[in-house]
Amino acid sequence: MSTFIKILIGFVLGVAFVVFARKELGDFPEERPLVSPNPERVVQAFELSTKKGIRKLHTYMSKDSVQILMGRPDAVDVRTSQSTVYEVWKYRGCNRVMDEFTLRFENGELMSVDQYRE
Repeated sequence: MSTFIKILIGFVLGVAFVVFARKELGDFPEERPLVSPNPERVVQAFELSTKKGIRKLHTYMSKDSVQILMGRPDAVDVRTSQSTVYEVWKYRGCNRVMDEFTLRFENGELMSVDQYRE
């Protein structure tokens, strides 16, 4: 048997083993639901249509992650209440009169997203 055929058979068996092992362990990302480590928290996903394309956000994302995806907000409102910090970020889209996206944070985590549509 030639060396090429031996390598080919080894490669095919290796790929089959890895796929089977990952499927048994439930290790494929598309099969993993979006779940928070804390069972009391329900994670919601949002798709926002921006000038730069569609941006996907989810609740409990950090402010830094949101800023990387969305860019710098056009307006920020910060309020504190005892040990909780509330922030509201507003972004303008194509509509220059009204804020198109409003993101609400609590202690640095995204809690909700509102999108204005005409």
